Amino acid sequence: LTGEQMGGYLARVLNQHDDWMVYATALLERAWLECERTHGRERAILQIQALADQHSNRLTLTQSTFKSVEDDSAPAQERLRNIHGIVYPPRWDMLRDLAERYAKIGIVTSAAEMFEELELWDEVVECYRIAGKESKAEEVVRKRLAEKETPRMYAALGDLSGDPRYFERSIELSRGRFYDAHVALGKFYFEKGELRKALKHFLDGLEIKPLMPNVWFRVGTIGMQLREWDTALRAFSEVVQQEPEEGDAWANVAAIHMHNKNPAEAYPALLESLKQNRNNWRVWATKLYACIDLKKYDEAIQACNQLLDMKARRNAAEGIPPLEERCIRAII
Repeated sequence: LTGEQMGGYLARVLNQHDDWMVYATALLERAWLECERTHGRERAILQIQALADQHSNRLTLTQSTFKSVEDDSAPAQERLRNIHGIVYPPRWDMLRDLAERYAKIGIVTSAAEMFEELELWDEVVECYRIAGKESKAEEVVRKRLAEKETPRMYAALGDLSGDPRYFERSIELSRGRFYDAHVALGKFYFEKGELRKALKHFLDGLEIKPLMPNVWFRVGTIGMQLREWDTALRAFSEVVQQEPEEGDAWANVAAIHMHNKNPAEAYPALLESLKQNRNNWRVWATKLYACIDLKKYDEAIQACNQLLDMKARRNAAEGIPPLEERCIRAII
């Protein structure tokens, strides 16, 4: 059902109800729908907060007196009357959903407190980092490590401190199976310019989670810098298989094929790249050379015209080389 259709059903249920669980479920469903709208999002989140608070005896923002907690709340037998016939989430699931929604609208400190209550430590650390409280995040991580050493917490400590030894410890504890630590080490060595170490860790991480096009793209760029063309071609081929609309990856596939003197393989990759972005003059230049090699002179002329048009535009003229005489002679 669409949101508009569900809204009509929910309005009917909320208008005539005689059961606490049915009414609470309808309020929750309506709040979820309103969270999709910009103007009603904050009110909907407060509604979810109220629904979560009514399962607690503590004083909160939405139940600020003991009367509202003890006297105004429905007895247990009413709450449980239709519990098996209605899909109503448990309190911890509702609190997690509420914390995620708080984090999305920028109320990250309150979200961190909720995550801490639920002992979702990864989310706690991430919320404190977003809030700019790195010291608080590090304190949480070190406290968890004092209780039990885990790969995830060591990786979080490595992110906070920038020390690669913590990533290595994370990999050691996980017996080499923790993807995040491998990728974090790869990024660390990449920024340091140690490309071979970065490539090794990226590839180790991709053996664990191969469906990561962003990491494959970075592997491809490292492979091109190291002139390991087979590695680069494999990496960019993985990118375009997972993300067919990634125009830059198609362009890099074509560039590697042209470097390998294989214009027939480069040509379809160039067409795919131009489908996604027709304003990249480098792709047009590569297509020009590929079409000349393949004797597709009509398309070579089209590429020439496109390059001339792009060069004529003032905002796109920078960096576009003049058409070489040999290209014109080859076409003529």
